[in-house]
Amino acid sequence: MGNKVVCQEYNILRSDSQEVKIKCYFPDIFVEEQQEKMQYEKAQRKSSSRNSSFSRNSSFSRNSFSRNSFSRFSFSRNSFGTDTSFLFNGLLIVSHTIGGSCDGLPYIGEYCSKSKDWLVIVMEHQESNATLFKSYYLKEKSFNMQKRLRATMNHFDFNECYQARFLDLDAVFCWLHENRAGWSFCEKAFLGHGMGAGTVMIESGALNTYNIVGKDRFDYYVALSPDGKGDIFLENAWQNITKPLMSITGTADNTIDGGSYTKRLEAFEDMKEGTHKWSAVINGATYMHLVGRGSASCRNAVCLLISHFSESLSKNSQNQNSTNNSTMNASSTSDKTKSTISVPGVVSLKMK
Repeated sequence: MGNKVVCQEYNILRSDSQEVKIKCYFPDIFVEEQQEKMQYEKAQRKSSSRNSSFSRNSSFSRNSFSRNSFSRFSFSRNSFGTDTSFLFNGLLIVSHTIGGSCDGLPYIGEYCSKSKDWLVIVMEHQESNATLFKSYYLKEKSFNMQKRLRATMNHFDFNECYQARFLDLDAVFCWLHENRAGWSFCEKAFLGHGMGAGTVMIESGALNTYNIVGKDRFDYYVALSPDGKGDIFLENAWQNITKPLMSITGTADNTIDGGSYTKRLEAFEDMKEGTHKWSAVINGATYMHLVGRGSASCRNAVCLLISHFSESLSKNSQNQNSTNNSTMNASSTSDKTKSTISVPGVVSLKMK
């Protein structure tokens, strides 16, 4: 595979007519196929042009063969892959934390598109994006950063923010279905950080005080810096999550209230045994490290964990197919998987 990463941004519409900005990371194999197709069609057009007569008396106008006639073949944002049928290894949709954007978590988009041949789509949630967060942050005058951050968070209506995030997610699926109908995926995953992790939990089936019911449209889930029990998720909130899910935190990933990273382990602890759940803790990793800032070792650990998790699911599926109706259970499979995984910087990796 090459080293290039091709990204395209799109503005799509959700059901309430609000725009959603998304950023797509395309795998090399898809880009190369698109380029070959465009080169072939360009050659075909040139050949057709040479063999055609364009006399003044012709019924065809020279203007009818302007560049605009072939704009759909250009390497443009709006037409890229529109009329293409392509099977991607996977689809990963990403939901950023509060104060983030579609430019967030780029290391995950780059890694998964280049190394795993996935299409990665990062949503920008306008009701909780960087622009809005910055405007609220500038209104607060406290010199204590933690107090200023907490005061900034109080400006947001979290119920409204979460409701809007699911309109964004619906819009992505609608866009894929209506505008990229030829694209298909071997697997679908949903990843989120911070508030995005909360979005992931709700989509996968977690109960919440906003009474949002997730549609569980993915094969598996990844939650970075997930919240524990509190205002949104109560006791036993995660018991209904049946699909595979991996949560990742760091030993310095404190909560907004200054609580220990152990608070972020509560979701995993509440999930049922035997449902293919992982919980990883990265040594020294902070909330911002998981966003992708500062620590190359943290970024590397997150990417390797995602790769190991997805591969374990593929192997588990193959084992189930080859040992149809066997007595092997999920916990014994997890024990075998755990013994073969070693990720630099990960100080704890639990499975159930």
